[in-house]
Amino acid sequence: MKDRRKFPLDKDSLIALFTGRGSKAPDTPEERRKLWRRSMNFILVSLALGFINLRFNNLLDLLLPSAGFAFGLLGWYPLRRENRGFRLGWILILVRTGLFFLDTFRSFTLLGLNDLLSEPLIRVTGIVFILLHALQLYALKTGIGLLQKKAGRQEDTWIITVMILWDVVLAVLSGWAGGLLVIALFAVLAALLYQLYRLMRSLDAIGDTLSPAPPGLRPAALICLYFGALFIGCVFSFLCFSRYPMKWSKHESPVTFASSPGIGAPGVPSQTEVIARQLKDLGFPEELLTDLSEEDLQKCDGALDVYTNDGSFRASDTFELRVRSVAVVLSEEPRVWRIFYCFSLPDQKNYRGTDALEIRPAALYSFVPEITQTPEGRLLREKNGKTLAAPITRIRKEFCGTQSDESHSDAWSGEAWFASFSLPRRYQNARGYVTLEVRNIYPDVDFSLGSSTESLIRSRWSNGLLYLHQIRALQYPVLSAKNYAMQNTGASVRGPFLHVGLESWFFPGKD
Repeated sequence: MKDRRKFPLDKDSLIALFTGRGSKAPDTPEERRKLWRRSMNFILVSLALGFINLRFNNLLDLLLPSAGFAFGLLGWYPLRRENRGFRLGWILILVRTGLFFLDTFRSFTLLGLNDLLSEPLIRVTGIVFILLHALQLYALKTGIGLLQKKAGRQEDTWIITVMILWDVVLAVLSGWAGGLLVIALFAVLAALLYQLYRLMRSLDAIGDTLSPAPPGLRPAALICLYFGALFIGCVFSFLCFSRYPMKWSKHESPVTFASSPGIGAPGVPSQTEVIARQLKDLGFPEELLTDLSEEDLQKCDGALDVYTNDGSFRASDTFELRVRSVAVVLSEEPRVWRIFYCFSLPDQKNYRGTDALEIRPAALYSFVPEITQTPEGRLLREKNGKTLAAPITRIRKEFCGTQSDESHSDAWSGEAWFASFSLPRRYQNARGYVTLEVRNIYPDVDFSLGSSTESLIRSRWSNGLLYLHQIRALQYPVLSAKNYAMQNTGASVRGPFLHVGLESWFFPGKD
């Protein structure tokens, strides 16, 4: 009969399993040499991955740095008490790992660096990361130099000095290097790393003089802690910060349009009701009027005319976006309009993410109009027979750079207004609007000519109004609809978002 011994699951045994308690530091020359060789290999791989500053905008941006810092922790940890150089290296790898964790957790949220830091601070942050990497090389140079002296050898770390200088060169050139220059830079880097590898191999003998720290954590336990903290932080960040919080409250329309007269003496209509009836008579759609807030109705006081335009986009049999644009003419000299971009979405289940309405004044009009104030907006939806509303508070003007993908013929750059929001996971009859006041719109167009102005306005229109709808919850790095649009300036129907252009020009509806 076989002797089956159960693994002891008592507290002390588990602690010893993960921490190595009771284990001794390597005490034979062969063990110390083996530990030295393994640590140097890990550090070399970590430094090599640290030189890769490319942005792939996919999971490689997570996997490559994660592997680099994991190797770094494994390499520096056993050497942390050997001398001040390796001690500095261990402290630096902890600092750099902590910063990497913070940036990685941020990448699983809606917050982009441009949302947290100004452009100068972003550049400063990049310089700090480069300096920390260069300082890590300096710690390695110091640690190896002190160990060489301890072994009675002359210090020989010139290749690490060259790599520190090369780190600075890469930092300077990374902003504009491309094509063959990138290939040349990485070829030089590969040659330097090979020379560093040869240096480490030639130093195997000095591993005999190594005084490694007693094992505090086994390598497996260290890696489990590292990837466990990384995984938990990423999941928590994604679940809690991948959508905007919205303040929903019951919506009561300030106006009602009764189909039959009520019983009793008619009441005196309020000023808001007078404005609403005037807008309805001018052609403002009734179903849209009941969604407006009292403040937005008040801003339409004194309306002279109303222009409307309907547009829609169908991505599949289940998704159809409808946008109804309404322009309320408040003045002709100077020409002042209050525009309402009203949109509605089909019912959807298990929705998670962000949407945005993008308004590009420079592309929407032949002459850039003056938007007199920050646009405003609201969302509405139905729940249990009640109408709920929430303000759209994230409305910002951003600069969008021209994208590099030549497959989009409508690539665009300029300033645009983004109204960003999130819908509930399940919603019914979701709709909303963004309103803004515009001056000096179409100053050379005479709208008294009627519908003949349509061809002129159409010829000037070029993707001035776009809607972004998230169709996939899983994405990395996590982007809000706004940040996605800023990186992909051409309308597209691919990736985690629908990014579609909509009709948005106005012309008189009567001859």
